Amino acid sequence: MWSCLYDVIFPMWYFQGIERMKYITYINLISRLIFLGLIFVFIHNPNDFLFVPIIYGIGALVSGSIALVIIFGNHQISFKWQPFQNLRYYFMDSFPIFVSNVSISLYVSTNKVITGTFLGMSEVAYYDLAEKLTSVLKLPQGILSQSLFP
Repeated sequence: MWSCLYDVIFPMWYFQGIERMKYITYINLISRLIFLGLIFVFIHNPNDFLFVPIIYGIGALVSGSIALVIIFGNHQISFKWQPFQNLRYYFMDSFPIFVSNVSISLYVSTNKVITGTFLGMSEVAYYDLAEKLTSVLKLPQGILSQSLFP
């Protein structure tokens, strides 16, 4: 859940939009170093495993807070309420993209359900393993496209 909170708090889209990827790099580096340092300080035996998500959450909160301070403090960005008509317009304008993303998610997840229904759980395990291997092979391309996106 901490990683979900991190994704909500950390405005990666903003830094990509203004083409300042250095903020993403520095903030992620700081949060990972905090996480790593706290692991070495507080984790000493296997019984301390419950501290790991708490420490990860602290790193996520620190990095999200730093990003928000940069946006609201240094860049003087502020939120303002939008009229309902604007929200409705953008919702209707982006609805085809939403439907496209939902259909892709259904397509990808339905494969496992169909495989499990007609073939069995061991075949689902093989299918899932093959899917994970292909996603690992696609990872470098994803990193390059995300860093070169703006």
